[in-house]
Amino acid sequence: MKDNSKGRFFIIFIILFAIVIGFVAKLYIMQIINGDEYVAKTVVSIPHTYTVEAVRGDIYDRNGVLLAYNTESFNLYLSRAYKVTDELNQSLLALMTILDNNKETYVNHLESYFDFGNMQFSDELTNDDIISWQMNTDLFNLKNNQVILNPDEFFAFMRKFFSISDSYTDQEAYKIMIIRYEILKNRWYWLSGESLLISKNITEDTLAEVSEQKHIIQGIIIRPSTSRQYGDENFNLFINKIDNSEEELNQSLLTIVNILDKNEEPYINHLKDYFDFEKKRFSVELSDEDIVNWQTDKHIFHIGINQVMMNPEEFFIFMRDYFSIDESYTEQEAYKIMILKYEIAINSENWIAGDHLLISENLTNSTISDIYRYKLLTQGVVIGPLESGETSNVVDVAHVLGYVGMVTPEDVTEKGYEADSMIGKTGVEDYAEDLLKGKNGYTDVITDSSGNIISTEGGAAAIDGNDIYLTINMSLQKVAMDSLKKNIEIIKEKATPGDKRNFADASAGAVVAMDVNTGEVLTMVNFPSYNPSWFIHNDEVSKQKRLEVLLGSKETSLFNRATEGLYTPGSTFKPIVAIAGLEENIITKDTLIFDPGHKVIGDWDFYCLEYVMYHYTHGYLDVIEAIKTSCNMFFYILGTDTKIDAIDKWAKAFGLGEKTGIDLYGESKGIRSNPDYKYSQEFEKWYTADTAQSSIGQLYHSYTPLQLTVYTAALANGGKVLTPFVIGKAVSKSGETVYESETKYTQVPWSQETFETIRTAMASVVLDGTAEVVFGDDYPISVAGKTGTAETGREANESSNAVFICYAPIENPQIAIAVVIENGVWGSYAAPVAKDILNEYFGLNYKH
Repeated sequence: MKDNSKGRFFIIFIILFAIVIGFVAKLYIMQIINGDEYVAKTVVSIPHTYTVEAVRGDIYDRNGVLLAYNTESFNLYLSRAYKVTDELNQSLLALMTILDNNKETYVNHLESYFDFGNMQFSDELTNDDIISWQMNTDLFNLKNNQVILNPDEFFAFMRKFFSISDSYTDQEAYKIMIIRYEILKNRWYWLSGESLLISKNITEDTLAEVSEQKHIIQGIIIRPSTSRQYGDENFNLFINKIDNSEEELNQSLLTIVNILDKNEEPYINHLKDYFDFEKKRFSVELSDEDIVNWQTDKHIFHIGINQVMMNPEEFFIFMRDYFSIDESYTEQEAYKIMILKYEIAINSENWIAGDHLLISENLTNSTISDIYRYKLLTQGVVIGPLESGETSNVVDVAHVLGYVGMVTPEDVTEKGYEADSMIGKTGVEDYAEDLLKGKNGYTDVITDSSGNIISTEGGAAAIDGNDIYLTINMSLQKVAMDSLKKNIEIIKEKATPGDKRNFADASAGAVVAMDVNTGEVLTMVNFPSYNPSWFIHNDEVSKQKRLEVLLGSKETSLFNRATEGLYTPGSTFKPIVAIAGLEENIITKDTLIFDPGHKVIGDWDFYCLEYVMYHYTHGYLDVIEAIKTSCNMFFYILGTDTKIDAIDKWAKAFGLGEKTGIDLYGESKGIRSNPDYKYSQEFEKWYTADTAQSSIGQLYHSYTPLQLTVYTAALANGGKVLTPFVIGKAVSKSGETVYESETKYTQVPWSQETFETIRTAMASVVLDGTAEVVFGDDYPISVAGKTGTAETGREANESSNAVFICYAPIENPQIAIAVVIENGVWGSYAAPVAKDILNEYFGLNYKH
């Protein structure tokens, strides 16, 4: 029989050889070809869901002046990277030490319950609060008989609960507890892969230190975020000395210049005065002697006279070496570094002393954003305002603009906001929240224990918020604010000893200007005002100012007088009474009423002001003359003849005592002086004397400056009671208009003759009536107006309020204005503010 054993062995050998070859090939593929992938799989893989923050929309005035915007900052998060407790504790202590050393703020909900500094429970907690906290099943989950009311004992309990060994001091243990408590409080998010916010808006120093210590502080994730900023102030770019190597400094300086070049920002470059890089030559304006003096200057290059280089290319090589710029940089890059190193050289004493070195002025927002984005590469960079303590013009428009603040628990649970989100609190920031906020996205990733992303699994892109363009004209806004403040001071200066009308107490006011054809609010000024930045910054000045605002300081105020303040209109109400009398056929424009100076109406004595002050009367007047001279007696008589119901009907028709519907929250409705209101307040019937008093804009009448503006605009445009608005449009980041305001109004059913009569009367007020002293007979724009001296009932010790309304030009009205100055004495004292606004609006340099 033939022996086949050798063949069988050969076949087995071939099979084994193939297996070995396959195994080797597999190892080769795993280790060489796909080595990184398989190494990654050996690392601890941790799933995370990152929120991709939507950028809040910017806010501009009607001309594109930026009022609210965002700068990029960085937040620090903690992700689930450990299973071994002591490693986690070591990492948290290292992190908290860095944060404390760099004076960063961080989340600390534990302090609401436990005061470590005094080793006690918070003073604001009752025993019941402490018991509920400790027994909370989502927190410590203690049983009723396990509750610990001794603070020292509870601290020891927390040490054990959080597995913090005795090797840590109490101070170190508490630092660890702060973050361990955040993990406990949010453990469901933590276990599901969500990262926890630890610190917001961290500085570049913290960024650098955390990045350097990543091997110790595992699970730390640094993500970009946006911070709300307010104002149109100009910012400068500075650099200052930090303990970096020459190479690190070079990289930083190159990054700075590249950012400035990219955004076409001008920057300081004194080197170009001596060296023309583009043409590789010394400046053509320099003589040989100038070059020698420059190179031998002991404060800069300090070259010996026999070492001077007249060859530009040779000198460029010298500067590379002098400024420690190695060959890895191109000549273009080297020159960019030289520019700033030369600035350091010529300012070496200040630089060494730690002073900021100015590099660029009036930075654009895109440059500021880029610098924040590259914080790690631009260490030593400082962005600061143009002048120390400069106040932004955003203060002029603060009540319209509003501000953002942290969300409330209700915002999180009911509106779906993230716990660390900002939300509009007042003004347009609040009213247009849905347009501004955008929609957050998310990214699902796998990271290693150090927080490095291994792979991205999916997600959804964020949808940024829309930009808002206001109807406000900031140039007009500034003029209105400056004029209001200036005239308040002028009014106080007019007071004389023993003056029974002016107590020098004028201190506040509001101004509204509106387009009479569209309802666009052009100006809405409140004085005093505040800075929205105080509510988003946590520096000591902002904290103090924020406290002053909330406590009602005289210098600052959150109160929007223009939309919420209620003021007696005084004589500015008289056109309403005139309209009622004309439209109800009580008088015609030619009807004469006699002013006796004194008259008893409804058993009350009524006097005309001129009779009281100067002991003369107006005699017989028609309605035009009565409005021009603001004769009280005429309107006492006309009002009582017309009756209160008719007056009230026409006041309501012109929008008085009704909300205007402006796109801002918190608007006051106002009060019309009528029998229903009196009864609701005093449970008394209405008397004829009440009608007389109401007919001159006194008694219960109380309206906002905005309502007075809407009323004035209706007098100007033929009776269209417009719905005012401050939001002109909203535009997406891609440029699509997603919202645009529309002109809306109700029409007052009055006659053309009445309209023309009131227009003529109000024109006469400015030409030769109670406002003539302000405008004069040569003012180049025709103006219709009405003064109002509004008594407050406190005239024994306080000045009356000053009110003025007007519109212009009379022939083709464009703008209506209402001015209210609290304790402004006379209505004519408010008129100069309106004139300053008209001068700016029509481009006049008129002075009377």
